Amino acid sequence: IPLTTVRPFYIADVALADADGLDPKNPETINDYLAEKVEELVAKAAAEFPPNDKYPNLHIPLIRLRVDYTGFSTVNPQRFGQRFVGKVANTDDILLFVKRRHQ
Repeated sequence: IPLTTVRPFYIADVALADADGLDPKNPETINDYLAEKVEELVAKAAAEFPPNDKYPNLHIPLIRLRVDYTGFSTVNPQRFGQRFVGKVANTDDILLFVKRRHQ
């Protein structure tokens, strides 16, 4: 029996060093690249969890991108999330910036 009251949750890992054409010092290109990744996850959630009449806001997903920003500048996660109001349930904590450990 598929659950009908579960909010979809998608998590993805992104390494900025693996992306082609990103300028490490230009936050605009980083911002656009990360927004594209979030849009892909939102589209995936919309395809897998159509809106439910009984729970109208439950189809809005929780999205988390774990971003390895080693060698790159970061963007403000709260400001980044504002463009996804109404599309994502957790606009303030979409991005989680992590650095690769040196061993």
